[in-house]
Amino acid sequence: MGNKVIGKVGPKLGIYETDTDEQLSASIGFLREMDDGRKFRLCQNSTVALVPGKGIQGPASNAYDENMAIGTASVGDTTLTVTVSASYGATVAANDFKDGYFVVSGSGVAAELGHSRKIKSNTAATVGNDTTLTFYDALTDVITASSTGNWVKNQFKNVVIDAGTATCIGVPIVDVAASTATVPVYFWSQVAGPCPIVSGGALVAGDNVSLNASGVAVASDGATDEDIGICMQVCTDTGDATFVWLNIE
Repeated sequence: MGNKVIGKVGPKLGIYETDTDEQLSASIGFLREMDDGRKFRLCQNSTVALVPGKGIQGPASNAYDENMAIGTASVGDTTLTVTVSASYGATVAANDFKDGYFVVSGSGVAAELGHSRKIKSNTAATVGNDTTLTFYDALTDVITASSTGNWVKNQFKNVVIDAGTATCIGVPIVDVAASTATVPVYFWSQVAGPCPIVSGGALVAGDNVSLNASGVAVASDGATDEDIGICMQVCTDTGDATFVWLNIE
């Protein structure tokens, strides 16, 4: 067992490297697997710098990402309008939801429910107005205005430190500079295998591990916490780094 990538190599970015090449945006979420069991996902950072050993999450959603008014579409269409809820509280910028997902969430027409597509782009829209979603793939059913829709942003884009209340999507293993409005920063986030994580309390080998609001590892009771892995060794001092066998995926 060595330190080799197996399967598709993918983006030419080492696991301990970061880059600002915008061409990497086409590979966000790409899975890189090593022959020792470690796995990584390509991510784009938000406007806050990240450090190794603290878990991260994707952009937070809110209650107004669901059951939004939508327009109509025919079989074969690749666009659909969504009305930005007055309670959403923010302007939707162009391509805010690029590479995110849309689903018909409620409908008087049962056949429409659950139809979902990946979003290729969206237009800018202020609160109360329509943004036009363009999908990578054409629709296979008629969509009517009696339906409503949900959307989520890509969970590997504009990531932030895990707040302990969302799905952890990985752990950085290097320092990651903040992105700016014009310069995105790309990096690998570890999702499986032996990974160093900062401890938020005493841990012993075999403990199920979750994250607290600072993105650091704490022992989990396995009931309501989101378990992200199993502690591999004793760690008695809060703030030290320890090894956790990640099993996020």
